[in-house]
This record gives sequence, structure tokens and C-alpha cells, in this order.
Amino acid sequence: MRRTNPLVTYAWVALLALGAPGVRSAPSALHVKEAGAKPAQPQAKHRVPGAQQATRSSKRCKRTGVTALRERLGARTPTGLGIVIGHVEGDVDAYLPRMGAPNFRGVTFRPQMGKDARHNDHTTGTCKVIYGAKGMAPGVKFVDLYPSGAWIGSAYLNAGRPEPPRVTEARIFTHSWVAYAGESSALPLRRVDYLIDTRDIMVIAGVNNGAKTKVPGLMCSSYNGIAVGTHRAKHSRGYTVVEGAGRCKPDITTHAGTTSIATPIIAAMVARLMETADRMSHAPDAKRSEVLKAVLFAGTHKPKKWKPAPGKPLDETWGAGIVQVDRSYDALTSGPVLPGQTAGANGWVFRKISAQETHHYEFDISGPARAWGTALVWHRRVMGKQVHDLLTDQLKWSTAARMANLDLRLYRIKQDGSLKLIAESTSKIDNNEHLFRRNVSPGRYRVVVSRKDRFDQPWDYALAWSMKR
Repeated sequence: MRRTNPLVTYAWVALLALGAPGVRSAPSALHVKEAGAKPAQPQAKHRVPGAQQATRSSKRCKRTGVTALRERLGARTPTGLGIVIGHVEGDVDAYLPRMGAPNFRGVTFRPQMGKDARHNDHTTGTCKVIYGAKGMAPGVKFVDLYPSGAWIGSAYLNAGRPEPPRVTEARIFTHSWVAYAGESSALPLRRVDYLIDTRDIMVIAGVNNGAKTKVPGLMCSSYNGIAVGTHRAKHSRGYTVVEGAGRCKPDITTHAGTTSIATPIIAAMVARLMETADRMSHAPDAKRSEVLKAVLFAGTHKPKKWKPAPGKPLDETWGAGIVQVDRSYDALTSGPVLPGQTAGANGWVFRKISAQETHHYEFDISGPARAWGTALVWHRRVMGKQVHDLLTDQLKWSTAARMANLDLRLYRIKQDGSLKLIAESTSKIDNNEHLFRRNVSPGRYRVVVSRKDRFDQPWDYALAWSMKR
């Protein structure tokens, strides 16, 4: 990657609006400037009549667990209230939704690259999924709008520049686009990991459509973000090809026809959990991005064919599974569990662990559990500070990265106190581990988190679990 002034130029293969008709493979090489990345395919049009959108919203709420949550909580159901979302997609000349549409009454859109751009039907469609009375997160009232290229460049990430990412009110960013950028993906991805780790921001990004497509570099190949697929499995699957090849992607899936729609659905679920965390004044660590990601993963539903490959924490098609926000809500609101305390059916912990250290968590299951999901999440750390280039003596922003290696194991405690290993998740390259068991018998169990790397710094992690009786 080379830096130009004032534009940052990347040698990208493509910048695609997910779900665009006719998208089957990456087009030929293309140079994309931050001032406006041209979509490689026509924009998908999402013109849904009000009644039809209401029906779709109702189905999505039922399938994601929102309806079940609403039936239990009524008016206390979280809706994303107080959460600002950054909505990223489109070209600098055409990136705005139809902001005056009736669907968006009460929502304030804040264009970050001027209001003179044309509207974008694909942006309008993905915005309808989240915002407004018929959206999946109707409590969200403020939305910052960015073109994708500008977001990577000077409008937010500042990739290729000596400055750090900008500071804004947005706590979630949703990306319904992909780019096959090769090694040029590294700088944007490391900046994304930096801001998630240091600011507890959540970045939700779709993988590509098409079961035979490779996992894109941008933006779904970050370590600390959340990569999204669909329940139908007609999306990029398997493993990353940049910034550490072989890591599991997608991370999670949901009921949707395309990843364009699946991505904002997951963003809306995160907004609901984030609002819930904001209410938990007794547990400030509930707002941690590791905790939110862990409870999201732990609460997922696993299809019958869900099964990680040997040495991998997640299934190559469904990731951690299909989102069920009601279960994730239960895990979030049941924590934190204190060290030494016997854990219940749902909960989480957020702790620091040193190299070669081991943490134990005891479970006493009095009745059979139909399903038990446990998710361990930690971050890749990026140095993220200005340094002088030794060759040019000019300032640059260091993206040196490092990552701890944590493992997760489940043991059954026998009557004589000895341990029997039931399952383990021990990936050497992913920054999450995941265990899932069906039809768990009553008894005493121990979940063990261990760390094997040689870094001398303590490392934050979140462990979350969800049992279905």
C-alpha cells in the first residue's frame, strides 16, 4: 500500500454491495480511492411496501428471539435506545438512504461526507432492517452515515495515515459490503482491531454471498469484529486468507436471504444487548466488547449439522450458530459470576489471565440440559501509536500486533473428585474458543480456561455460557 496526499489509494480487487444482483465472483483488479469506492455490480434495490416490511420484521423478530424476549419483558424489552450506529456502505457520490421515507420517522441521519450525495437503494434497504418503528432496533435514533472508502480513509479509520482512528459517538458499525484487497487489507483490519480493543466498539461485517466465494479481506476478516453469514449457508465459508490464514469465518449467522440483510440484523441484536449492558450499573464490564461478543455466541442455536472441524472453534458454515438474542440476553443479565462462585445455567465472567495461568469455573447441573453453549473471547492487540519511521524519520502509526493463546476445556467431576475430559477447543490461531454439548446429564462439571503463550502482559477475556433446559 502506498500513501498519497490527500487521498489514500488501495489496490483492491473489488468493493461490492452485498446482495447485489449478478454478483458471483470478484471482478478484475481495481484501484479504489478513499473519496469514493465504485461498486463493482449494480446496487440491489430494496423497495418494500409498508405492509410487506412489517411482515418481514415480524418474522425476523420471531426467528432471532426478539419476539420471545418481548413476550417475557414487555415494555422493558431493549430496543437499542441510546445507541448510535455508524452505517457504512456506498460511494461518496451515492451513499445516503432515503432519509425522508416514512419508515425513518424519528430517526436522525447524520451524513459524514456531505448531504449532496445521491441516495443509494442498497443503503435504504439495509437501513430499513435496523431503524424506525418497523426496524429490528427501533430504539436507535441517531445514525452516522459513511461511504465505505471514506470510512476506511480520512472520515474514520485513517488507514495509511499517521493519525489514529477518529473518535465519534458511534458504538456499532455495520458493513454490508466486501472488498478482496489481498495484503492491502492489513492496515484497515488492524485499525479495526485496535478501536474495538481500546474503545469497546463493535464492528459487524458481512461475508460475501455465494457458497463458492472466498472469505473477503474487508471488513469481515478482522480478529475482534463479528463476521456475519446467513442460515441458508449461501455465503463465503470456511477460513480467512489474509492477516492470519485459516481463522474461522463467518462468526455467526441469522435468518436472511443475503448477507446484506443478515449483517444489519446482527447489528440490531448487538444494539439491543448493548442497551441492556448500559442498564447494568452493577456490572460495568457488561459493556466490554468481549463480553457482548461472548454472550452473542453462547446464546446461538446450532443446526443439526453444526460441527467444527478438528482444531477449529466454530463451524465453517454457521460459525457459532444462528443468533438467538433472548438466550444471549439471559446470559448477559445473569452475570457476572464471581471467582469461586458456582455458576448457574446462564452467565459470564470478564477477567485477566497471565501467561501459563489457569482459571476454573464449577457448574452443578441438577437436571438434564438439552443444550449447553460456552464461548471464550479475547482480543488481538494492536500497538496503535505514532512512531518515527527509522528510514524516513517521518511519523507513522504503528500497527504491530500480538495475540495471546487461550484454550477452553470442559470436564466432568467424578464422585471421587477426579476429572474426565468431555470436550475441548484449542485453536492456535483464532481469538475465540467454543464448546457445545447436547443432552448434558445432571452432575458436577468444570470449565477450564488456560493460557499458553509467552507474552508477559495480563490478557483480558470474556467467558459466557447458555443452557437450554
